[in-house]
Amino acid sequence: MHRLCPFLLSLVTTWGCGTMTIEGNLVDGEGVAVDEVMVTIKGTECNGHSNSAGAFTLQCDPGAHTLVASKPGYLAKEFYVEATERQPYAAGTHTLAKLPEATGLFLFSQQRATPLKPGHLTRKHEGKGLKKTRAYCLDKDNSETNHIAPGMTPFLDHQARAWRPFRLDDQGCAYRDARNERGSWVVEYREKPDFEEKKLSDTMSIARIQLSSGSYFIADWKGFFEASKTKGPDNYGGYWITVGQ
Repeated sequence: MHRLCPFLLSLVTTWGCGTMTIEGNLVDGEGVAVDEVMVTIKGTECNGHSNSAGAFTLQCDPGAHTLVASKPGYLAKEFYVEATERQPYAAGTHTLAKLPEATGLFLFSQQRATPLKPGHLTRKHEGKGLKKTRAYCLDKDNSETNHIAPGMTPFLDHQARAWRPFRLDDQGCAYRDARNERGSWVVEYREKPDFEEKKLSDTMSIARIQLSSGSYFIADWKGFFEASKTKGPDNYGGYWITVGQ
């Protein structure tokens, strides 16, 4: 049988002495084909590129393979194919997330990065001297809400200046502080939801924030709120999030 294989290869490629092939398709978050994507079997030199229809074909050694699809301007995607025999395997259709050209914080859902609508906090002062207090509360008149379902929500951080999530209290405030007897500012309220962050590169990461039903503000933050460039010194930029409302 082995002596016959060279004569049969042109007719039969799916049996014992044939080749192992993996075929699949690559699209973006809008379902549009993505060409010129390099698809590599992880840990090997076996690779190929997708064509104008987003289709790719690899002919490699059989095995349980992890494939990596990558192209500049897109988030790399890994997927697994158990291709242990010398026969064709269908890898299916996989979605590559197109990375935004703009920088900032984006909602990341279904392999799409969606810009968040801007919001603002306003700093309010009450009292004087050691009895002086400050509250950083939502300016609803100058904020657009971003509606999100409860759960662990992913955000794409693309060179954002900085950010920190706060749960708004019953008065719509993210942060309160007051002076102690020594005149130093002491935080009275600052509830921060849990989050985890995965670095994708030196300038990009995925932040997953646990959000239960309620209202939140994701603030521009560099050790403290960043003053708005358009709303004056007592206004601070960020994003208003309503969850399950």
